[in-house]
Amino acid sequence: MTSGDAVLGDPVGESLRGHHAALARRLGRATTCLPGVATFAAVSPAADSADWADRARLLGPGGVADMFSCPATPPPDWEPVFVLEGRQMIRPDEQPGQALR
Repeated sequence: MTSGDAVLGDPVGESLRGHHAALARRLGRATTCLPGVATFAAVSPAADSADWADRARLLGPGGVADMFSCPATPPPDWEPVFVLEGRQMIRPDEQPGQALR
């Protein structure tokens, strides 16, 4: 897996741990945007019960975590508010400036 693959595999987590870390709060391996910024959240793809407990503490009672593109499956007692299937577009390896076919 290349570093680009890792970013595409967990774009929210990579962003909140990287370029947008100043807009995030973190507890253990759970990360969310600061209140008032957004509701995006991330947790390790191999999240365990401690990771989910950390996320719950970050969110607080009644908190919402947008888990777009999150590869981890929430525990059964977490209630989905909505489910939205997404698509990811990837540009083929070509030289910049070349026309896409």
